Amino acid sequence: MNNGVIIGDCAVIRRKKPGTIDVWSKQRQPIVRDLHNHKIAICIATLMNQYTPRHAQTIKEMKQLDKEYHMLFIEHNRLSGKKKSDKDVLEYLEDRLQLVKNKIDSFYSTMTI
Repeated sequence: MNNGVIIGDCAVIRRKKPGTIDVWSKQRQPIVRDLHNHKIAICIATLMNQYTPRHAQTIKEMKQLDKEYHMLFIEHNRLSGKKKSDKDVLEYLEDRLQLVKNKIDSFYSTMTI
């Protein structure tokens, strides 16, 4: 596989649409589509290999982190590309982006070796 990685019975595949990642099951059914952070996709694939109903809340939280990360990343890139951007807003976005990255890294480090 040249555009992804296999984790247990799941595959994490980078789509042709730039910036999106999908998690697929062994039966070639999509589990989660249109993720933007590869660490979140790997964590979800790891959890889906040992899925129990208690993992549902964790997966929901990771999806929410992915949405928040994507929104902050896009907005930060948009503002940093402007010639005249508000430094306070840019600094706030950088701080929020760092907080979200730290949460994602925390999940990732607990689920991978």
